Amino acid sequence: MTDKLVSVIIPTYNRSNLIRETIATVLNQTYQNFELLLIDDGSHDNTKDIIQSFKDKRIKYFFQAHTGLPASGRNTGLKRVQGDFIAFLDSDDLWFPRKLEIQVKLLNKMPNILLIATNGFFFPKKPHKKVLELKKNTLLSFRQLLENNIIINSSVLMKKAVFSKIGLLDESQNLKYGEDYDYWLRLLKFKDNSILIIKNILVKYRDTTNKMINLYKNPNFFIKKYRILSHIFEKHKDLEKNYVSDLLRDLLFNYQISKIREEIIIKRKGIFKILKIKSLKIDKKLFFFLDFLIIKFKLLYLIKKVKIFNRIVNYFKILIFKFFKVIH
Repeated sequence: MTDKLVSVIIPTYNRSNLIRETIATVLNQTYQNFELLLIDDGSHDNTKDIIQSFKDKRIKYFFQAHTGLPASGRNTGLKRVQGDFIAFLDSDDLWFPRKLEIQVKLLNKMPNILLIATNGFFFPKKPHKKVLELKKNTLLSFRQLLENNIIINSSVLMKKAVFSKIGLLDESQNLKYGEDYDYWLRLLKFKDNSILIIKNILVKYRDTTNKMINLYKNPNFFIKKYRILSHIFEKHKDLEKNYVSDLLRDLLFNYQISKIREEIIIKRKGIFKILKIKSLKIDKKLFFFLDFLIIKFKLLYLIKKVKIFNRIVNYFKILIFKFFKVIH
């Protein structure tokens, strides 16, 4: 039986300093039956020259006017794929050599699975940290994915049937950087429990823009995420309606807490003055106070010396959560 063709889609924009290494990790795969579609979203550096310096007939280069939307580049690629399987790869991430080989074998053996994702680690910072704490392969349900998007976009290999059934990615401006999450939910809405995440670390996920940022130092993150999730969940309001409402409410709470932290750290307002805010319920105040202690310890550089402190705080958080869950 002939190896099935894999269509690899890489959207890129002004990544001339990184794109060569990314392309090389595709060309160096142990599984060699692929086509590589590179979608240039209006780059004005020498990205095109670098791509065309590779003399490999499997590489196909497409230039489009700049949109700034990752979904647009991926859709341009999806409209042109010829393979039986489709892989996404961000232009700053890298693959390990056996990535496609392992996934293709699994997809061929599992008729009920439509998409296989993998684990990865952050780089180039050392020591490398795993993106996901997976102890075993995990079959993902719609409900589980609603709670948290744990799919690394650059690790995905899916059957072309997915594209045939659910179509293109949503190119809405409201979904910028959330279009992949929306796509995975649409897939599971079409066929639940059809995504498998394997524990194998097969992707290097580049941490160039401080992706592991301390989110509480950037309150606008929560508003941006709220807008993205609101747009996504609107499509699924007929499913898990109450659960979706809780998720959105938590995001707004996190935004409120992050703004309060900003007030304390930047404007030097006192903790007890902040805790007098009437809109904060008692359970939220307790959560906040514990987090505030963490901030104080970090500011004093004691947290590294007293690592047990984080564990104690988390333990008390769990107790608070269980207590309020019981009384409600």
